[in-house]
Amino acid sequence: ILYEPFTASVQDAIVENVTTIVNYDPRLNVQNVVVDTYEQGINIECEITYLPYNISEQLRLQFDQQNGIT
Repeated sequence: ILYEPFTASVQDAIVENVTTIVNYDPRLNVQNVVVDTYEQGINIECEITYLPYNISEQLRLQFDQQNGIT
């Protein structure tokens, strides 16, 4: 995905994928996912809630050529 054009369908696929993966953990719930591009990478900001304690946190992930995905 890093090398494909960043279209609305790619953005939607990333949001759906992140939501599905995080929600596999029954203790977590995704509140919001924002996907942006920067230089030659993708930045994902995900607001998650830790359900047992009702605590919300921001999770930030960056994927680019330097951080690598191999």
